[in-house]
Amino acid sequence: MNIHTSLFDEQILEVENLQLGRAGSRAFSLVNGVSFSLKAGKTLALVGESGSGKSLTALSVLRLLPEPSVRVLGGSIRFEGRDLLNLDGPNLRDVRGGGIAMIFQEPLSALNPVMSIGRQLREAVRAHEKLDRKATDRRVIELLELVRMPDPERVAREFPHRLSGGMRQRVLIAMAMAGRPRVLIADEPTTALDVTVQAEVLDTLRGLQDKFGLAILLITHDLGLVADYASDVAVMYAGRIVEHGPVHEVLGSPFHPYTRGLLNARPHADQVVCGGVRPRLTEITGSVPNPLDMPSGCPFWPRCPVATGACQLRRPNLSPVGVSHTAACFKAEALA
Repeated sequence: MNIHTSLFDEQILEVENLQLGRAGSRAFSLVNGVSFSLKAGKTLALVGESGSGKSLTALSVLRLLPEPSVRVLGGSIRFEGRDLLNLDGPNLRDVRGGGIAMIFQEPLSALNPVMSIGRQLREAVRAHEKLDRKATDRRVIELLELVRMPDPERVAREFPHRLSGGMRQRVLIAMAMAGRPRVLIADEPTTALDVTVQAEVLDTLRGLQDKFGLAILLITHDLGLVADYASDVAVMYAGRIVEHGPVHEVLGSPFHPYTRGLLNARPHADQVVCGGVRPRLTEITGSVPNPLDMPSGCPFWPRCPVATGACQLRRPNLSPVGVSHTAACFKAEALA
């Protein structure tokens, strides 16, 4: 078997029936029954409105949940065959950064404002490798070059506030790569960046993926990015995955009304402008339900344009609608 092919067929991360929330007298569920897997060299995008459970799902992989207010209530998270939920402190620290790394949403919050970029990167390198000062400094420059940072020697001497948003995001990517991870979690990595810089940052991630065979979990609400950069997509709503499959199938032929609503709500370049005003976008009425007041049956039915009485009584399960395409909707076949 071709080594390159076998590498990119390897399943690295498996999340099965993940349940997050709070137990006790005021028990509630925030994420319920989420399952997905990541392969080397592939990108899975988790999409959905704010409050759908995307970021909590990502944080749970590295066990960074704000316990005890939110904790794992059930399921398993396996990285290279090991269940991360059963790892103790030292072994878990080895996985964080060394096996799975995360790029957080806001670089200015993630970076220390009173430490130079070089010093922060040196700390990241030393957390994973035992190198002397000169070797560490060389590794810092290598990491900045790896993420295509212009003038890396100068940037290493700068402080976060003196860098542009795109440069700060590249620094976070460099820090994430310091431990030579196999999985990279990118939580809204292009928030507040202009379109050109967004493309540059995501091209950098794609280059790292191609070079090292990274598996990437991309958390986003931007379906345009998903179409351009993801291999597969999982659409989340009210803490559940409601549609999952190859990106060209899910976005090209969606079976769930929520996925269709997200696609219809985004602006299109080919929309006709009349009198200098673009036509109004098609909105999804209502909002994501409160976890403490979840509707019976399908959680989307109060906002769904095709809901029936059955939707209010029973919750649909994810069911096959294609070879590797699933959707949780009683009317999936009719919508197709």
